[in-house]
This record gives sequence, C-alpha cells and structure tokens, in this order.
Amino acid sequence: MEHILFFLLLGFQHSESVFHAVVSHLPAVLRALATDSEAFTVLSRLGETAHFLMARFPDFPELYNPVEEVLAELKIEPPKEDRMLGKTFQVLGVQISHVNKP
Repeated sequence: MEHILFFLLLGFQHSESVFHAVVSHLPAVLRALATDSEAFTVLSRLGETAHFLMARFPDFPELYNPVEEVLAELKIEPPKEDRMLGKTFQVLGVQISHVNKP
C-alpha cells in the first residue's frame, strides 16, 4: 500500500497539487505512525518524502510549518543532500526522476 502512496506523491513533481492535497493531514499521520513500533520504516520514509517535497516546492512556508514542527519533534532528518539534489530520489525501492520546476 505504501508503494502506491509514495509513487503518487513523488511521481507528480511538476505541480505541488498532489502534495498540497495531503500536506494538512501529514502532522496527524506522522504522529500516529510514531506511536506504532512496526511503522518505523514508513514513518521515516514519509518524513523523508515530506522533506523532499517541501524543498521541491519551497514557496509555501505557512502551509509547511505544522509539518516541519512535527518532523523536528520526531527528529526525522531530511534525506542526505546528495539524494535531494540529484536527478532521482528513491523511497521504498521506487526511484523517481527529479523534474525541474519551470
């Protein structure tokens, strides 16, 4: 199931609309995942994806503040810079090409 989520979030990088459709729900989802010891991998990867997409579409700081606060609270670090600045970003074995924002 999570493969589909990450594919949808990362596969639509020419517009922020898909990410922005779910961004307001991320704080609650991240906190819920943090309470489930079996969901650590999904929590980490969702946090990385959120970091990546907030960097990809940086013009919305007010929208991202609640997510950034929860990521800091949960100590979820952004992906290493070489993964974020490269041409691809990989989550759960799904490699996504980085599309430059016009």
